[in-house]
Amino acid sequence: MSQSPYLVRKRIFEGKSLWGAVVWHQSELFKVDIRDLLGLIDYYKKPVLTDVKGADTPATVDVVHRKTKDGLAYYFRAVHDKIKGNNWNKVDKIKLVSANKLRILKP
Repeated sequence: MSQSPYLVRKRIFEGKSLWGAVVWHQSELFKVDIRDLLGLIDYYKKPVLTDVKGADTPATVDVVHRKTKDGLAYYFRAVHDKIKGNNWNKVDKIKLVSANKLRILKP
């Protein structure tokens, strides 16, 4: 049985920090906060994709964990054709106020 992927359309920012993302899932737009997006990718192992400009197929969104002196830090990366290019920064961004009309998706 194939899983229905989550397609990230836009990144949502609150001020200068990432709040979450606008995702397209089963023909509807939702907003997902950063913890739930992290849970979809790491815990539930759901396919989360984003469009890469100039590519035929979407890129997979992956989480990169790094140890720092303050603990564990993570950030999102878009991986396309086994090339680790950070296309996540090229995904359009909107303010949190603009995404208030969307329902929150809970995994």
